[in-house]
Amino acid sequence: MGKVRISQMLARAGLHLAPTTVRRLARERLRPPPRRPVARAAPTKRRVVTAGYPHHVWHIDFTLVPTAAGFWVPWLPFALPQRWPFCWWVAAVLDHFSRFIVAHAVFRHEPDAAEVRAMLDRAARAAGRAPKYTVTDQGSQFRRRYRRWCRAHGVRPRFGAVGKCGSIAVIERFWRSLKQECLRLIAVPFGRLAMEAEVVAYLSWYNGSRPHQSLGGATPRERLTGARPACGRAG
Repeated sequence: MGKVRISQMLARAGLHLAPTTVRRLARERLRPPPRRPVARAAPTKRRVVTAGYPHHVWHIDFTLVPTAAGFWVPWLPFALPQRWPFCWWVAAVLDHFSRFIVAHAVFRHEPDAAEVRAMLDRAARAAGRAPKYTVTDQGSQFRRRYRRWCRAHGVRPRFGAVGKCGSIAVIERFWRSLKQECLRLIAVPFGRLAMEAEVVAYLSWYNGSRPHQSLGGATPRERLTGARPACGRAG
């Protein structure tokens, strides 16, 4: 109805308004109400751990390496078992400052908390001390027993956010290098000693001879020991 018809209908109900008043009220009713300012919470400061020296921050993680009979095939039953002889579990402890692999282990099955602690003990002995911080995902291996190990060694554990691969991007990049430069170029062994030998051979080259882009062409061992990088020496 128009403004005149509405004015007439209101007059029948005992409310006498001029058509112009009806038009003004209709426009005000259709106008959106003013927005109230929304109170926003103050941005939280992200707690970022940055490595300032060797063995300051360690990254700890696992990866799966399928064997020739592994679960890389999409059909059952080979797509299900995540253990030997279908795959190996490889664990590593990486020093953030130098990208040096401090310790590693090869397992036939998903490692438990006790096996993770044993690997960390080897890493601490090899480094001469435990780190100040560790960075891991939120897997079952990194719960009560792992936190107990951290308290005993004065380590502050940090955990990556669920679904945020960037939280552990440094060691994820190492897994990519291990697979692209070694394990995907060979027939992954079924034998434990043979698999261990392949991983050790790659890590020896990775730590001591492979230039690292994020280190300006230095190798992890050169960065760890403070040696002058070979790429920066005069010819």
